[in-house]
Amino acid sequence: MSIKVRKKKIAGNYKVKEPINNFKIRVRIVQQRPLLAELLENEGDNARDTNFLEEEDRIFGWQQKVFSPFEVNFYSEEANCLTESQKLYHRQIKETDITGSLLYTFTQNDPYYSKNELLTRPYRTRLGNRNQTALPVLQNRKPFSERYNKMVVDDAPDETRIRTNHYLYADHSTMYVMVDLLQRDKILTGSDGDNETMLCVITYDGLHKILSVNPDFTDDRCYVITNSSGVQFNYWIEHASQKPSSLELQQQQNESRRVSMFV
Repeated sequence: MSIKVRKKKIAGNYKVKEPINNFKIRVRIVQQRPLLAELLENEGDNARDTNFLEEEDRIFGWQQKVFSPFEVNFYSEEANCLTESQKLYHRQIKETDITGSLLYTFTQNDPYYSKNELLTRPYRTRLGNRNQTALPVLQNRKPFSERYNKMVVDDAPDETRIRTNHYLYADHSTMYVMVDLLQRDKILTGSDGDNETMLCVITYDGLHKILSVNPDFTDDRCYVITNSSGVQFNYWIEHASQKPSSLELQQQQNESRRVSMFV
């Protein structure tokens, strides 16, 4: 049976009307079968390379931490755990005997950034740079009656003025859905590209209540990803949140009313 492939990976943005903690996402990944095996239907799934991931299916909650096999080994050593989050991971692994999953997550507490998020040099907004030298000017400025520009409020600011006089907004949280596509018999001593393959980035803007899923949810078409050994995998991303019950909706409405009373 032929599988439809979604070639372009484009992010989708969604307005969130419920608490973000209700959000769930399902990710399913399957190793592609060789073309010859597709023609010979009687071969079944045995045609897949058992030395790599064959099929995984998992549902993740918002900011739910799921460990990879490498993370389990790494955080099992107490000497590797420096931050409070890492020490918590160490206790969880030791107390619950976690084995690790080939589909796993990096949450807001993990020291992970995708390549296109890294800055190669220090970055400051224009307003931040101006404020470094603002104090001497404020201390020595003329009285208000003697200033040339007495306009305090700009009724019609253009886009440049808005960007110049506002800090960069960064009040958002992110989680990553990852997969370990490493060869099973390969001895791993450190982080490797195949064992940290990113499938999806989920970002939530708490101020504007916007959820971004990159790439977007799939329909009947899948995404394709290839590891360093040339093995290809199909994967699907689905929205798996359950509809809230009438009691939960009533509790959310009551909470919204309580908040609005103090605004």
